[in-house]
Amino acid sequence: MPKKSRKVPKRHRFKKGDVVRFRHAGSTRTGRVTELTKENDHATYTVTTSGNNRIYPCLGLDGSKELGYIITKNEKTD
Repeated sequence: MPKKSRKVPKRHRFKKGDVVRFRHAGSTRTGRVTELTKENDHATYTVTTSGNNRIYPCLGLDGSKELGYIITKNEKTD
């Protein structure tokens, strides 16, 4: 069975300062969008967490990036 292709967002859906939920390295976190970036015509985000001021660069949307992505839909997570 071939691997399912991912939908690549080309436009940003969030603005700087928006609070978002995201998954990175298998866990769900909450943070604030600090920068809007583009990577090969792929809209990506840089998110900073408030508790420990960690920076998570190059996050996609809803699974468009394998390592980390912003969750836009209401889904049940661990």
